[in-house]
Formats: sequence, C-alpha cells, structure tokens
Amino acid sequence: MKRSSLAGFTVAAVIGLVYTAVYTTVGETSPDISEYIAANAVSAVEDTFSSYETDLFIPQSETTKSTTARTDITAVTEKNPVSAIPEAQAGTKPNVVSQAVVHTAETTTTPRATTTVPVTTTTPRATTTVPVTTTVPVTTTTPVTTTTPVITTTPVTTTTVPVTEEREFGTTPATTTAVTTPAETHAPSEAGTLTYKLNGKTYTDSAYNVVCRVVEREMGSSFHEEALKAQAVAAYSFIKYKNDRGISPELLMRDSVSTKVKNAVAEVIGEGVYYNGSLCEAVYSASQGGASASASEVWGGYVPYLVSVENNYDSYDSANYGKKVTFTKSQMKSYLESYTGLSLSSDPENWIEIDSRYDSGYVKNVIIDGRKTVSGRQMREKVLDFEINSANFDVEYKNGEFIFTTYGFGHGVGLSQVGANLYATKGGYDYVEILEHYYHGATVR
Repeated sequence: MKRSSLAGFTVAAVIGLVYTAVYTTVGETSPDISEYIAANAVSAVEDTFSSYETDLFIPQSETTKSTTARTDITAVTEKNPVSAIPEAQAGTKPNVVSQAVVHTAETTTTPRATTTVPVTTTTPRATTTVPVTTTVPVTTTTPVTTTTPVITTTPVTTTTVPVTEEREFGTTPATTTAVTTPAETHAPSEAGTLTYKLNGKTYTDSAYNVVCRVVEREMGSSFHEEALKAQAVAAYSFIKYKNDRGISPELLMRDSVSTKVKNAVAEVIGEGVYYNGSLCEAVYSASQGGASASASEVWGGYVPYLVSVENNYDSYDSANYGKKVTFTKSQMKSYLESYTGLSLSSDPENWIEIDSRYDSGYVKNVIIDGRKTVSGRQMREKVLDFEINSANFDVEYKNGEFIFTTYGFGHGVGLSQVGANLYATKGGYDYVEILEHYYHGATVR
C-alpha cells in the first residue's frame, strides 16, 4: 500500500473515532436522579391543652354549713406548631461514558475532556430537578400552621363560660343562706325586744334572738324553711301579744341555733298575724288529727281566728297519726280510781266510754264506769297524766288491755307544726298561706 493511501486511511479512522466520541457523549440519555431526592419532610407539632381547677371552700357557721364557691380558672396556653423539615439533597450519577472515552487514544483525551464538559451541562439538571426548595409544600400545605384551630376552635375558651356561671351560681346560696349574721339584715332594733320566762326567771332580749331560740326548739333545721318562717311569725305574735298585756310567757328555747333557722327568722322577724287590725294570740301545737281543735273546745272561750280547720295532710304524719298506747287492766284501774275517787266495777269494758266528740274529731266527754264524766282533755292530761299524745283518740278493751289510738300531738289549737311542714313540702304552701290557713280570717303583715 502506498504511503498516500496509508495516510488517507489514517485520517479516515481518526475522523470516525472523533464522530463516535461526540455522539456517545452528547446524545446519551441523562441518568435517573430520583433515588437522590431526599425523603419526605417530618413535621413535629406539640399538642396544646387547657385545664381549669375548681376549689370549693365551704365555711362552717355554728351547726350547719353554708356553701360558698370559689373557682380559679387557669388560662389556656397554646404553643405555635414547630415544623422540622430536613434539608433535601439531590445529586447526579457520574457519566460512565465519559470515563470510558478516556481509554481511547491518548491524543484525543484532552479534546474529549473539553468536549465532554456536558457534565457541567447536566449539573443544571440537578439544580433544576431539585424541587425540594420550591415544591416543599410542607410550609404552605402543613395544616399545622393554617388549620391549627387550636386558637379559634378550642372550645376551651368558650366552654369556660359555664364555669364562670357555676361560680356565680355557687356563690348565690352563700348570700341567701348567709352566715352574715342575719341580724344585720333585720337588726334587732327593727323588731324591738321581747320579754319571756325561762325556768321561772324573766329575761328581755332582741325579738330576733328570742324567736330564733324558740323556733330552733319547736321545729329545728330539719323542717322546711316555709314552715320555719310560719313558726317564727306565730311565735313572735304570741310573745308580743302577751307582752302587750304585761305578761312574760314561759317559753321552750335552745341556746344554739342553726344557720337555717337564723336565715328563716331573719326574713320574717317583725311580721305578725293580725285579725281585724289587732295582733293575734297565735298559739300552736305539735300535730293534729285531720283537723285543728278550736279554742272553745280546749279552753272554753270563743276566739274567731282559733276555730277548727281541716288539715289535708295529717295522715302522712306516721309518728303521730294512729299511734297506739297500751295499758294493762291494773294500770288503768289505778289511773281511773286515783283521779275520780271511784271504786270501779268488776267489768273493765264499762270503765271507759266515749260519750261525745267535737266536729274536729277531738273527744268532748268520756264517761267513767257509767258514773262520772270527764272531758277528753281531762282524760289525756289529768287521768292519764299525758301518757297519750292527744285528746283525739279511740279506745278499746281487748285481752285484758286498754288500747288507745291517738291522732295528733298536743292540744291541737292554732298552727300545727308538723302540719305546716306537710303543707310546705306536699302542698307547696308558703308561710303566709300556711298561717292564714290555720288562723282563720287572719292576715300576715
């Protein structure tokens, strides 16, 4: 082969190699960089919570507790959401073809390195395809920042309103059932003073103090407050009626008075029961047997406001309505002969006979052994020495015993204490309605 032919062949071979190098470097598909994209960002949001504490401080006053409420509310604390987004990393695979080209002729290595600089060209691809900076919607789509309704929808702020209401409601009884010495609401001077006897000695004190001690003794804190008020007005009227006539009545009293009684008395102290403009002698008894007794039945004198009135709830008084007391034949003989001076016959069934009753049901007269008459009141108080509760009774002789069944407790005139409580609890009566029921034709003012 000629030198010229050899030279031509050599030139053709070089041209072919250069063409092949340029084609394989520029035309190759860019490598996949997805495996270099960083993992999803991690967001850590600290939960917020609210709490409130309620302290109930219940002071004591004497024998009962009043309810004073104090509520402390700890404000809701919220923490801004914290996002922890690790910086994304991206990269490009090294160009394998470029490395392979280096193994070609040493002469072409340098131009190849210059020509194959497209590695730099592929670098923008790495920059462009790293949407980590632009596509991290973690900042914009994280509902943590935009949807954190912790501030707006936290019912903690709105639901604390009832707590405030509860505080206000809780303190209301403290004012109503105040331990603020009810005497400050109705100063003793407003109702004046009352004079009374206790164990034979005469005392004078504020009307408020006197009535409180009487009501506590006559009823006590277990009674309905409307019954307590009714008793307070009746007691005040009775004592003042006596005082206005120069009499200091003997009273039953307690030294220690419950807060409930104090409050009830404070609300009505100074009020009285009046009939035709005059203060009434408002007597009272423990319980009655279906109707009250009239003053004329018990004491023999007519009093217009102390007449018999029907009581609708007396049968609910299980302690006093239908109570039975039993006496042996010998006991009864002793009672009857001691009082009457009679020598009783041999037939016990003739010893006691109920001769008549009043319209109220209370016994009017009893005939002893067919020879002597005593009143129902005498039978209870004198003959039997108060061993039975009421003059409203039935009696039978059976199997050698005398069985008395009584209805009510006491003389039965005027206000019934148990009846007042029943009218309040079962009938829904207030103290004015109770008093005007028992004291016929009277008014409370």
